[in-house]
Amino acid sequence: MNRRNFLTALIGTPALAAFLAACGDDTTQSSSDNSLAGALDEVVLRIGYEGGFVPAGTSFLNLPTVLVTGDGRVFTPGAVPAVYPGPLLQPMFERSITEQGIATLIEMADAAGLLGVAPDYSLPAENMIADAPDTVVAITVNGTTSVHRAYALGIDSPDGGPSTPARDNLLRFVTQVTDVATAVGSGNVGSEAAFAPDGYRFQAMVVDPTQW
Repeated sequence: MNRRNFLTALIGTPALAAFLAACGDDTTQSSSDNSLAGALDEVVLRIGYEGGFVPAGTSFLNLPTVLVTGDGRVFTPGAVPAVYPGPLLQPMFERSITEQGIATLIEMADAAGLLGVAPDYSLPAENMIADAPDTVVAITVNGTTSVHRAYALGIDSPDGGPSTPARDNLLRFVTQVTDVATAVGSGNVGSEAAFAPDGYRFQAMVVDPTQW
């Protein structure tokens, strides 16, 4: 077993991942007073993908596409070179975001109706899609987290086939917020810099050395 294969067996991910998963309780609340009081160590907004037809261990390594924290930081993944073997770790970038920028994101979520109870995001029966991931959006306001989960979002109707208003609404929000600088205004975010984690988590898995 060579060094790279051994390190693959002991999958490592930035310690940030433990923080990324800390999105509060899976409950919902809608309030006209959408404050961030006491939420400096919380995840305010997280957009990511879960499940699908992926290799074992992917869920441990899976990082969000957008993550905004209450202490004024935005995390987004960097591009991965299309080479084999790829890097052991996916690059992650961070930038600052102002309180106004965070407030704008929350206002966008509120306007989209995402601070209340999640609607039915079921895939229309006519759309037969297998092995796709769930798009998961989690928003924490006033200490309460609203979670929205939609299977095969964005790939359900590539040819203009049937969708639903709820799925279209969630996809529109995800598309807008993924470009954080455009969503909140470039003046409300800082420059991107490579995120340097303080530590890494490792997951040990049983492997057959003869297969390596």
